[in-house]
Amino acid sequence: EGANMGLAEKIQRRAKAISHKPELAGRIHLSSSGAQGEAFPDMDSFVGWASVYDSYIWLRKGLRFIADSIKFLPLMVVDAEGQEQPGHYISELFEYVNDTDNPVSLWEHYVIYKYLGGEFPLELVPDKRGIPVEVWARRPDRVLVVPDMAPERKLYPRIAGYRYEDDKDHLIPPELLWFDKFTHPTNPWRGLNVI
Repeated sequence: EGANMGLAEKIQRRAKAISHKPELAGRIHLSSSGAQGEAFPDMDSFVGWASVYDSYIWLRKGLRFIADSIKFLPLMVVDAEGQEQPGHYISELFEYVNDTDNPVSLWEHYVIYKYLGGEFPLELVPDKRGIPVEVWARRPDRVLVVPDMAPERKLYPRIAGYRYEDDKDHLIPPELLWFDKFTHPTNPWRGLNVI
């Protein structure tokens, strides 16, 4: 029976592999359990997918294509009628970004972080008046969501703030961190990558 079971499994596996693409027989798909366990042990994390991004040219090319499609698009603020508001501080903020980054790099980060991590945290740094003067892309795996644990929020979850790299002394208020994410069906706080 053990020999028959082994033979049946082999036939079934081979039939699946060659059912519509015979040239793929014997190959292991990247997202199959064999590939996850052997090549990329931490596949369900941003770091795991970043290692896939580092290792596979097809993933880099795909994300590069998406990033190249948006990185030069101008960002402009418009009013309710769709008229551009020239000189608006948000437009100027995204033209400047910060002292070490530029708009093109920011949108490249947006695509890579969003597709590999399911999230794009963008911290807004205000001046003394509270007006944002810089924006900083943050790695999604290093941003911790701090839920509002007030009893009245139990049925209506809200975020109290964010911590970056487990910095317990610095809580980023929710209005100063734009946390764009793909919907996660089981976690209201985090995003789910599309890969």
